[in-house]
Amino acid sequence: MKVYEAVADTLVSAGMRQVFAVMGHGNIDLLGHLTSKRHVPAVHARHEQGAVAMADGYARVSGGLGVAMVTQGPGLSNTATALLTAAKVHSRVLLVCADTPGDDPDNSQYMDQVAFSRATAGAFEHVASPERLGSALAAAFGHLRLGRGPVVLNIPTDVLSAELSAPLRGIDTSVVQSPPLNPSPAAVERAATLLGASAQPVILAGRGAVDANAGAALGALSDTLNAPFLTSLLGGGLNSGHPLSGGTAGPFGKGLGSALLAEADCVYAAGVSLSPWTTSGGRVLAAKNVIQVDSHPEQIAIRYPVTVPVIGDAALTTELITDALRARGASGGWDESLRERIAAYPGREYPPFDDRDGQIDPRRILLALNDALPRSRAVVTDTGSFVHFTLQLIDSFDARRLAPTNNFGAVGQALGTGIGACFAIPGEPVTVICGDGGFMMSLNEFHTAVRYRLPLQVIVMNDQAYTAERRSLVARGWPDTEARHPSPDLAALAEAFGARGRRITTLGDLEQLPDFLKCEDGPILIDVAINGDVVNPVGAHIARGLARSGT
Repeated sequence: MKVYEAVADTLVSAGMRQVFAVMGHGNIDLLGHLTSKRHVPAVHARHEQGAVAMADGYARVSGGLGVAMVTQGPGLSNTATALLTAAKVHSRVLLVCADTPGDDPDNSQYMDQVAFSRATAGAFEHVASPERLGSALAAAFGHLRLGRGPVVLNIPTDVLSAELSAPLRGIDTSVVQSPPLNPSPAAVERAATLLGASAQPVILAGRGAVDANAGAALGALSDTLNAPFLTSLLGGGLNSGHPLSGGTAGPFGKGLGSALLAEADCVYAAGVSLSPWTTSGGRVLAAKNVIQVDSHPEQIAIRYPVTVPVIGDAALTTELITDALRARGASGGWDESLRERIAAYPGREYPPFDDRDGQIDPRRILLALNDALPRSRAVVTDTGSFVHFTLQLIDSFDARRLAPTNNFGAVGQALGTGIGACFAIPGEPVTVICGDGGFMMSLNEFHTAVRYRLPLQVIVMNDQAYTAERRSLVARGWPDTEARHPSPDLAALAEAFGARGRRITTLGDLEQLPDFLKCEDGPILIDVAINGDVVNPVGAHIARGLARSGT
């Protein structure tokens, strides 16, 4: 058996049912064996960045393993931004890439792929010889199983085509940690004591809680304490129907979550990194007791001190703490009017709509879209000034079906991520919301969606500019002409690609949105002319954060 056959067979045994790839000289045999001999369908992206973004979207929405395959040199270098985006959200992405032969440093496609992988994915396994394959695969799956983000499996072409001296055996190819990690009884006792003594505790859940399927357990703890249930951006949609759900904390929420977090005296943080975006730079945690639960010890207290660190599975730990509280007869300390306050919350206050001739206030299209999409919606958002309104106004009812791609601040990631999401939930529509800049940056992959006749709804918030940069130029006293980039007729472009295209420029057009969204026969692109001068109040807060980080 050759190495490429063993790699393919191991991935199939791991449950891989889809691979996202760009074929090149280095991975021809591997992809040929996968598709022809093992009958694994390959989605052929137009660019390697798109392939990795697709694997990321597949992993996020399915909760399983997303696999991408690229060739050597430029094949790998093209993946950089998508790998970094996946790494920011600890996505379970396995990137299998070919490498130039070890004895050919003069190869025109040579690069230090190990150093590149370390700088982007953060984790890699280099298969320097056939004998190294088994341990490399075991280590790669171990990394994925712990939920620590993407990993690159780097295999030189001469190794890929070499013979294995013995079959691979005993590799654990599971990607979900099982059994769940037990917390220490002492940590559970300390957490229960602190929560029981708190007057106004809150529950704050992140993506780690989603991955641990901790929604039911956290909801039960919320009920026991009569405590608000909040999420980070990456946990958005978890327990959204719970009567104590206060939504997302931080600037991307509707406002209630941040208010409740500020009023709390104790924060039970489950599977959440307590990022500056969620905690207003840590200010809302000041003078509060913080209990942080995470199965990854290195994630605890990485930004701010915590009162009680608990290393353990979010669901199991929460169940044990809830049992301890109930045994003590804990009843919670928030006023009984809390549920009424949450139910009556009107949402953020915004200035009146500002529609102009041929340009619609972006809030109108987002509110209309929120009404038109089903509760089973799957939504992928790109990066841009429009995303602030998008994440505030588009409701999420399932945390696995909300995939924001702004974690690395990279424009143009949503389209590929949305395509991957389509394959994770076959036959169900996926909505991608992007700006005109992000769409044009990833235009090539729209044709991938067309080729595979995917039920993809692409909403382009189009103001013919890079709006965040346009505003920054004006604020610095420069003309904004350098950030104005007129787009072609995107609806006509979609039609030329073989999809359906529609334009919305008036309120009358907007009334047809429910009909425009129908995508039973393939992708639909809706080009919405928006008023780019409508400013979200949180935009200045986010801009200050980026300026502090030197972005």
